[in-house]
Amino acid sequence: MLIENWLTRFQVIWEFPLIQIVLILIITLAVTAFSVREPLKRIKANEIADVVNSL
Repeated sequence: MLIENWLTRFQVIWEFPLIQIVLILIITLAVTAFSVREPLKRIKANEIADVVNSL
């Protein structure tokens, strides 16, 4: 209600920021993929017993 009152008072048209949300989601997924890549390579290089013992 507060936002609606301020937006109508200053005649600002608010639209849902779909493009920004999608862009943030894509960037988040890309950063996650890049940050997981190297540890997965190290885990794949080791044997299963070594990986389990390190946990």
